[in-house]
Amino acid sequence: MELQVLLTVGIGVLFLVPAQCFENLARNPKFSGTPTQSTQNNQGDASPDNAVDGFLQRDGSGLEDCSYTLANDFTTAWWKIPLKVFANVAYLQIHFRRGTNSRQVGFSVYAFNETTFLPPNSRSGIRAFRHDITTCLPLIYNVTLNKVTKGIALYNSRKDKETSDCAGFEPTFATIEVCEILIMGCEEKHYGENCTSCDSKCLDSQCDVFDGSCRYGCQTSTMIAPECEVCEGPFYGENCTEPCGHCLNGNKCDTKGVCTNGCEHQWGGPLCDVCSGGFYGPNCTLQCGQCKNGTYCNATTGICPEGCQYNWSGDKCDVCADDFFGPKCTGQCGFCKIGTTCNNETSVCPDGCQEHWTGALCDDCETGYYGSNCLQQCGKCTKVEDCNSRSGICLSDCQHGWSGNKCHVCAHGFYGTNCDKSCGHCALNAYCNKGTGVCPNGCEHPWDGPQCDVCKEGFYGSTCSHQCGNCKLKTTCNKVTGVCPDGCQEEWKGSKCEECMHGLYGKACELTCGLCENGDPCDKETGVCPSGCQTHVSGPQCDDCESGYYGGNCTETCGACIAKVCNRLSGTCLYGCLEKFTGLNCDKQAVSFEYMKGEMDAGSIGGITAAAVIVVIGVVVFLVYMYFRRRHAEANDPSRRYEDNTEPNTAPDQAETPEQIETKT
Repeated sequence: MELQVLLTVGIGVLFLVPAQCFENLARNPKFSGTPTQSTQNNQGDASPDNAVDGFLQRDGSGLEDCSYTLANDFTTAWWKIPLKVFANVAYLQIHFRRGTNSRQVGFSVYAFNETTFLPPNSRSGIRAFRHDITTCLPLIYNVTLNKVTKGIALYNSRKDKETSDCAGFEPTFATIEVCEILIMGCEEKHYGENCTSCDSKCLDSQCDVFDGSCRYGCQTSTMIAPECEVCEGPFYGENCTEPCGHCLNGNKCDTKGVCTNGCEHQWGGPLCDVCSGGFYGPNCTLQCGQCKNGTYCNATTGICPEGCQYNWSGDKCDVCADDFFGPKCTGQCGFCKIGTTCNNETSVCPDGCQEHWTGALCDDCETGYYGSNCLQQCGKCTKVEDCNSRSGICLSDCQHGWSGNKCHVCAHGFYGTNCDKSCGHCALNAYCNKGTGVCPNGCEHPWDGPQCDVCKEGFYGSTCSHQCGNCKLKTTCNKVTGVCPDGCQEEWKGSKCEECMHGLYGKACELTCGLCENGDPCDKETGVCPSGCQTHVSGPQCDDCESGYYGGNCTETCGACIAKVCNRLSGTCLYGCLEKFTGLNCDKQAVSFEYMKGEMDAGSIGGITAAAVIVVIGVVVFLVYMYFRRRHAEANDPSRRYEDNTEPNTAPDQAETPEQIETKT
C-alpha cells in the first residue's frame, strides 16, 4: 500500500528527497507511540490516531477518516507523535485532508526528544522545517528531515496574521487536518533503503540517513567530517591520533610525521619533537641555565650535568643564590616568605611575602601597616591607603569617631575599642573616658548610669525629658517607652498611667466628676461637663442642684422652705419654713389656732387658756430644739465642705436672710 502511494506521489508531486524505500516508523510498534493533538470534537471522532492508522486510500470525506483539530477561535494547532526509541528519520509524507490543504499553508515540523514537548516550545525540541507561506500546498506533501529524533510534531499558527493567495487559506484560525502521515526512516545509527549500520568512525555511530556520511561529526575529533578519512590540523597516523611535531611556520607533517620544511626555532629532530641545544622542557621553551664551561643541560630535565657557573645555583643553574636576584644575581631580595627566596630574574617573591609586607618585590608595607618592619597597624584613616607606610600619619581625614595625626585615638565625645560609641550626657559638658565611656563629673539631669546614657528613675524617652506617669506605688515606668509594667495607682489608667479613671478629674485625679448629661465623662483637667448637666443639676462641674431640688441626683423637691433654700443632700430648710408648714424639711402643715378657736365653745375658755400656755411652752421648746438641730446639721453637712467650703444649697450665690425676705413680703 505504501509503495503504491510513493509511486503516485513520484508522478504527481515534486519530491524533496531521493526516491528510497525507507520503513514507515509510524506503523512499527517498536517505534510508534500514542499521537495527540491540541483539540478534538466532542463526538470523539477525528482522533489523532487516524493520521497513523495506515489507510492511505481515504480522502477525508468521513469524520472517521482523518485527524483534525477544531477551528473557530483557535489561532494555533498541533499534532504530535512520540517515538518509543530514537530513530534516524529521512522524510515525512503528509496526506492532508481533502479541501483543507490551503488552511495549513505555512505549517511547521518540529523534532523533539521529550514526550512533554509542546510546539513551538524550543527547550526540548527544534523546528526542522517550515512551509513557505508564499507557496500553496498540494494534497500530498513530502518534508525532508534527515534527523535523529524521538518525536515528530506538526504545528500551525495564525498569531502573526500572515496572508496567502492560496484558495481556501484561513487567516483567522489555525488547524492541523491530516488523513495520514508516513514517518519514513530507520532506527538510529542506521541509514539507506536497507537501513545499513552507520560506520563506527561517525560520532556516536550516527550518520546521514541517505548516504551514511558522518554529518554529525567524527568519532575521532581530529578527523574531518563528513568522510572522517583525512586528519585535521597537525595530526598523523592511522586514526589521526599522533600529533605532528613543531614544523616550521605551523606546516603539517607528512603521513609519517616528518616535517619536510624544517622545525620551529628551539626544536630539532626529523619529527621536530626534541629540543635543540641550549633549550629544554616539554615545549622546548625553557633556556638552559648557566651550566659550567658552556655545556648544555639535559633536554628533558634542564639539569646541568657538570654543575653551574659562578653565582648561580640549583640543579638547572637557573636561580640565584639565596636572597639575590637579577640578570647576574647581584640584586638583594625583599622580605620574601621565610624559607623562600625571590625570582632570580624578576626579583619577585614567588611564594609571597613575609607577614605585612607586599609588592612584587616584597619591599613595601601592605595596606594598613607601617614602620621599618611593617609591624605597626595604621590608625583609622578615612582611606586606609592614605596611611604613610613609613610614619603611619594619615594623609587624609580620620574616620568618624577617631582623632590624632595617626587617627589612633578616640575623638572627643566618643569611646570604646572602635571609638564607635558616643559619650552620654556628662555633667558640666565634660567628655567621657575614651576607654570606658564613664562621665568623670556625673550626669546631667535627668540622666543616670556610669555612661549617663539611661534615664533616671521616674523619667523616660529618647531625651529623658518625659516624666513617668502615676505608676503603681514603689514601681516606675519603662525608661524608653514610659509604660508602667506593673499597672497604675488608683484613680489612674492608660499604658503610661497619665489619664484619670472614668468619673475623676484634677491634677491628681482626686476630684469626682459631677452629674454630666448621659453619664458622659467630664474634662480631665477642669471637671467641666462638655455636654451639660443632668436634669435639675447645675454648675460648670454639674455638682450643684437647681433651686428647689436636693438629693444625691437632685431629683428630690425641696419642701416649703423660705426662699426655696434647702440643704443639697438632706433637704433641710436652711432659713425655716413658710407659714403653715413645719418639720426639718418644711414638708408638714402646722395646726391653725383660728380653726381650734372655732371648734371650742364659750364654756371652754379656761381649758383653751391652759392649752395655749402649754402650746406656747411647746413652741419655745420646739424652736430651741430646731435651733440646736440646725446647728448640728450644718456642722455635719458634707455638702458644706465641698471643695472650697462653699454652701451646697439651691439658693443664688448671695442668699437673702430671712429678714430681707420678710421685708420684701
